[in-house]
Formats: sequence, structure tokens, C-alpha cells
Amino acid sequence: MDSHRKAVIIRPITDKWFHCNDEKVKEVTDSFSMATLKDAYVLFYRKRASNNSYHSTINTNKYSSRL
Repeated sequence: MDSHRKAVIIRPITDKWFHCNDEKVKEVTDSFSMATLKDAYVLFYRKRASNNSYHSTINTNKYSSRL
């Protein structure tokens, strides 16, 4: 069984994508292909500010060409 985990994440504040695995984190470039990731699933977590002053949204249509 392959226990190697991979993820591609976005940092909404900077609008940059990162490829993460068990050993390193690397910024995603235009040459990166999401197709290299198999058996994908997605979870979204967002910490709520105690005063609810921070609200942002991610436009998924903007990134759909990479998926």
C-alpha cells in the first residue's frame, strides 16, 4: 500500500498554489499538471475569526482550467 500523500492547495491571501507531499512543499507553476494526482478527494477547512471580520471567497471558475 502506498502511504505517500499528495495535495495541491491554494493560499487565498496570496492567490498562489502549492504542491505538498510527505517531504516538501513546492509552489505550483504553470507546467504542473493536476492529472498527475490520482484518487483525488477534497476537503475545505477555514478557521473563523472570533469577530467574524475576515471573509473571503475563492472563485473556483478561475482555477477550473487546472483541474
